Amino acid sequence: MKNQNDDDIILNWQNVSYSARSSFGTKKIPILHNINIQLNKSTTLALIGSNGAGKTTTLLLGAGVLRPTCGSVFLYNTPVSDIPVKKRLGFLAEIQHSYKNLKLNEWLSMLGQLSGIEKKTLTKRIDILIDLLELKTLYKRGLKTFSKGQLQRASLAQAILHDPDVLILDEPMSGLDSYWRYHFTSFLKYFKSKGGSIIFSSHVLTDIEEIADYVAFIEKGTIKWKADVSDFAKFIHHSNIRKDFKRLESVTV
Repeated sequence: MKNQNDDDIILNWQNVSYSARSSFGTKKIPILHNINIQLNKSTTLALIGSNGAGKTTTLLLGAGVLRPTCGSVFLYNTPVSDIPVKKRLGFLAEIQHSYKNLKLNEWLSMLGQLSGIEKKTLTKRIDILIDLLELKTLYKRGLKTFSKGQLQRASLAQAILHDPDVLILDEPMSGLDSYWRYHFTSFLKYFKSKGGSIIFSSHVLTDIEEIADYVAFIEKGTIKWKADVSDFAKFIHHSNIRKDFKRLESVTV
């Protein structure tokens, strides 16, 4: 993997460990162990690993949704828990069940107001995103009536509503058909070309090879290796990993 310039590091997991309480709350269960990842300006990092490896937890820590048990996550050299700097992040994850009673227009307006977007600017940005993501027919429908693919498009709308510098995306292509997979991929490339940085989790090999600059492999809560995507592509073409990815795709799609 090529050396990355420290001056270009935007989002940085430094010696991050995380433990969660058990179901009965009597003890803590280690989830992540000494994670060190750096996301540079205008780059895309793919986080790969099996279910339960720690991908989602790593992304939640990067978004400031969770706090590390040990270590720190920094955005622009400031703790990601700091509210002003946190506003520079866009996070795509599964929409919380409690929000699904809202209509799409209500949800986007609420999130825009919480982000401190001025009313006129918010209205303009929502209009643009509704057109961009072809959500006009869904605009006044309840989120609970949306399909998986429609929810993914709505989630992307909220992730970029406040014009962030960094996107943290948990399985962004999940539930998308080929049309929207192509458009999501095109948008992410455009976002990066404008100086944006992206970290995303995926098990879809073609998405990783097409979008990512770097790949980090996590197993049992530990980063096992990091590589340029070109080196990763060469490696998987001469190993059994490609077969494993295909098995995963066949199970989850």
